[in-house]
Amino acid sequence: MHVAALRLLTTDEDGDKTLALHRYILGLALTALTCKPSSYLRQGCNLVSDPQKPMEFKLVFNDGRREDAALKHDEALAYAKEAAGAFGIGTGREVHFDSVLAKKDVIDAKKKTK
Repeated sequence: MHVAALRLLTTDEDGDKTLALHRYILGLALTALTCKPSSYLRQGCNLVSDPQKPMEFKLVFNDGRREDAALKHDEALAYAKEAAGAFGIGTGREVHFDSVLAKKDVIDAKKKTK
């Protein structure tokens, strides 16, 4: 997983909010990376780990240096939850999707950028 592109994401607010955004997205990525996927596709469609070889994590630096790292799913999930809270993500809720309003939002956004 390459996360350098996170630096390209910014908010309209100060640097603290941008840092919170970076940490939130990193938390989501780490949680997805460490989660064991459900097997709902036909055989051969999913990447699976080799039970004979433990999963390894490496930090790869710009100079090519590599260091071992350890990351468990529960740690990644705890980080993601903390980062979500710091970014301002609240508790989940179910919301009705209104396609008419969504189309209006897209049209309004296009008008603002012209």
